[in-house]
Amino acid sequence: MTNTTHQIEQLRIGGYLTEADTLERLVGSMNLQEEFKYLMTFAASGDFDFQLYRNQLRALWTAYCFHAEMDVDTGKYDSKLHELWAALPKTSELCGIDWHDLDSFDGFMCAYLV
Repeated sequence: MTNTTHQIEQLRIGGYLTEADTLERLVGSMNLQEEFKYLMTFAASGDFDFQLYRNQLRALWTAYCFHAEMDVDTGKYDSKLHELWAALPKTSELCGIDWHDLDSFDGFMCAYLV
């Protein structure tokens, strides 16, 4: 059990349910920020000429969307996907063929979410 988990548990035992819920949300939010930061780093440094890297990016994105409870074609989803698109290196030839624009990238990335 982590220290934060213990603190949340103690707040609940003490009857501080609102405070426990707030702390739990904050911890989840920080984890999502770190997860998205990792995703952006992966996107910026990946060699997307190889299908393996494209599939790995999609898998990471899919997991992030589940963790962040994001649905496809919502404002939050579209905004984060646009950030990810902007982080991609634009030098990859196959990336340019597979993902010639944001819409084609979106179609690829949401395959396991719809």
